[in-house]
Amino acid sequence: MAKSFKNKTYKLSGSLLLPGLTFFLALLIMAVLLVLPQDKLLAGKNQASAPPVELNSQVLLSLNKGESDRYYPYSDQYLLRLSNDLVTYLTLTGREEMSFPIQVNNLYMDQAGSYFLIGDLGGYNFYLFDQEGLQYYGRTDEPIEALSVSPTGASSFILNEATSKGIVRILDEKGKHLLDWRIRDRLYSGYPLNMAFTPDGKFLDVSLINTDGASLGPIYYQIDLEALQLSKAVYLDGDLLYPLLLAKDANTAYLVSSSHVVKVEELKSNVLLEFSEIYDAVPGEKGLGILGRQTEGDEKRFYYIPYVEGQTHPIEGNLQAKEIGRDAYLLIKGHGKMALANPEGVYILDENRSEALNFLSLKSPVQKMTFIKEDVLLVIMEDQVRLVRV
Repeated sequence: MAKSFKNKTYKLSGSLLLPGLTFFLALLIMAVLLVLPQDKLLAGKNQASAPPVELNSQVLLSLNKGESDRYYPYSDQYLLRLSNDLVTYLTLTGREEMSFPIQVNNLYMDQAGSYFLIGDLGGYNFYLFDQEGLQYYGRTDEPIEALSVSPTGASSFILNEATSKGIVRILDEKGKHLLDWRIRDRLYSGYPLNMAFTPDGKFLDVSLINTDGASLGPIYYQIDLEALQLSKAVYLDGDLLYPLLLAKDANTAYLVSSSHVVKVEELKSNVLLEFSEIYDAVPGEKGLGILGRQTEGDEKRFYYIPYVEGQTHPIEGNLQAKEIGRDAYLLIKGHGKMALANPEGVYILDENRSEALNFLSLKSPVQKMTFIKEDVLLVIMEDQVRLVRV
């Protein structure tokens, strides 16, 4: 039962945890899973492109060594400092504004718009926050394996139940229970892997893996949050594991494995892209960004693939790619832009002007970043917090 906690203010801080899976699924994923980032752009592999435009930035806050792990970019008003027992809102210059106690052992956070949801991975407690602070908290009966929040404040959880293949639970923005989808043994069921709300918050996409046959069987479901029922089911060909689920809109989703991108549109699915390796992918406003190697022996590159409605055939041939230096490791999107970090700094792509990249040279590794406005990127580094105007 969710409990209201809205008007109380406490002093303290908090931390994040990552969504988990059952031990059995974890073994499957470890065999094929790779680190996945998000969307970027196209420019010919052998094609010369204009050098990135250098950006300026402003240091907002200096951090002590090891302190940056607890800091998270949140909004144009606040930074977050998180620990297993406290969530603290800070101004962008580091002044404490409000704090709320929490109780988790393995903290995980998901954010959409002004809402962020914190849960205890492998535990039971969860907390929903917005710009005003803690909105409600609750406790599940089964361990939390994954969680997600929508831009409208709805929350979803994958729960590990011993008597089923898992439960997908949905709460509204006030903590009211909306739906429990208990996944039983049957031909077209499976273990839930991941979930994602559509940008309008009206649907929840869920990916599952059926392990009952001789090979893995990927399945995609969509839940209508107004009707509170399953509205779509698509059974994918092949036996790949798709741990990354990207919800573009109510009609289109992308499932990403370590080597393939599958597009699900309406009730059909098709392999859109096949790479040697995919490290990350993100759905932008006008295209899909991918960090990967198209063919074996390639360097890691960033690819931007514009959306084509109704496309049902694979994209073949040499895709255009932006050279983003070696060892790129963090890909994000927001406000019609994408940002990609490597050891030298941050590259920024405007989807409306995808022929050009902006670049910010940094001397310290980037740990986290987010677009807090259309033209402002907030960056958490090992030793400081920076504001970048794009």
